[in-house]
Amino acid sequence: EVYTSPVGRAVETARIISGLNEDMITLDKNLREINLGSWEGKLVKDIEMSYPLEYEMFWNEPHLYKRDGSESYYEVQRRAMQTIDNIIKEYGKTERNILLVTHTITLKTIMAYFENRDFKDFWDPPFIYDTSLIIIEIGGGTKTIVLYGDIAHIANLEGYEFLKDNHFIINRLKGKEK
Repeated sequence: EVYTSPVGRAVETARIISGLNEDMITLDKNLREINLGSWEGKLVKDIEMSYPLEYEMFWNEPHLYKRDGSESYYEVQRRAMQTIDNIIKEYGKTERNILLVTHTITLKTIMAYFENRDFKDFWDPPFIYDTSLIIIEIGGGTKTIVLYGDIAHIANLEGYEFLKDNHFIINRLKGKEK
């Protein structure tokens, strides 16, 4: 079974990974990325300049972050966990593998649930880079995190280098910006 955010890049990733046609993939709006309201589509530098306090809370005090017209981290977790709970109810007593394709903040809120991580520590490592892998085994009344934030599948691509900064992974051809 494959569940994905309905955002185009997530659907395409789910299709490529699973080999399934889109009509065989469950698009679930609860797996979409955080709604940033009026920040959507704006440049980071403009947000940082216009909303310095809110921007600071978004990255450094996520447990306090809340803006009118946008979602808090808690709200993202609440909606994402509705889908996770439904999947566990439906498949939790089976040996099925379930693939979820979602976005960084949504996935971090899901992982915070499984880790019992307080949102004040939300951005502590590991970070979820694009295409990073997580495996959680659920069965027999236990939930075990087997793999978290793994990028080994892209870290050694021939001809590429991966530069990690505070929030992003930059992929470029060696010697050329991409």
